Amino acid sequence: MDATRRQFLSSGLLTGLGLGAAVAGAGSAGLLWSCQSSPETVFAPPSPAILALGILPRARWAKQGPLSPDMSPMGVVRHITVHHDGLETDFTDFDKTAQRLESIRQFHTGTLPQAVEQRNWADIGYHFVIDRAGRIWEGRSLRHQGAHVKDWNASNLGISCLGNFDTQHPAPAQLAALSAAIRAFSEHFQVPPANLHTHREWPSNTLCPGTHLQRKMVMFRQTGRMDLTSDAA
Repeated sequence: MDATRRQFLSSGLLTGLGLGAAVAGAGSAGLLWSCQSSPETVFAPPSPAILALGILPRARWAKQGPLSPDMSPMGVVRHITVHHDGLETDFTDFDKTAQRLESIRQFHTGTLPQAVEQRNWADIGYHFVIDRAGRIWEGRSLRHQGAHVKDWNASNLGISCLGNFDTQHPAPAQLAALSAAIRAFSEHFQVPPANLHTHREWPSNTLCPGTHLQRKMVMFRQTGRMDLTSDAA
């Protein structure tokens, strides 16, 4: 885990933000294809497999939408990259998870109260986040490039799993949801296995998504299946 993530964890600001019930209308205009795509982006209607993921729209957690409308368009999705957020997570509670996502958004946009070092992005960097209960949450709209792999965000769909998988194992429900999401998005956007990555596999100075999730991803690419156990050596 890099220094800024450790600092974020130690700041003690991940809980008690008082998110409570989601603000109606917060965030993007709607989930995925329900919003009007930019001219540079071509999305077919979502497949039954994507609809079956039960993705929670960002209005369920985000206190506001992107800070700027001038983000680069996504274009055609050609890559999928998997991350962890690098912060140990031991809860599955819905409200706590919503608070964590809002904290990440504030950290990414430079609006997290009292944090010494933050990002200055227009929105949360990931397109989707998977919690330890296996819920899939919408992050940044797929209309826009993410901010999850420096210099390689064009056409790159970013999925992050909550947890630090150098120090803990992904939860079985989390792995099952990740597997289903990768399959659904890969099929929908015709992303081949060679274009399924983890963050560390790009030219980036990072250990993301941690040793334990990295091992799962290597197995997934090799066999097409995700080992759903959480205690594999």
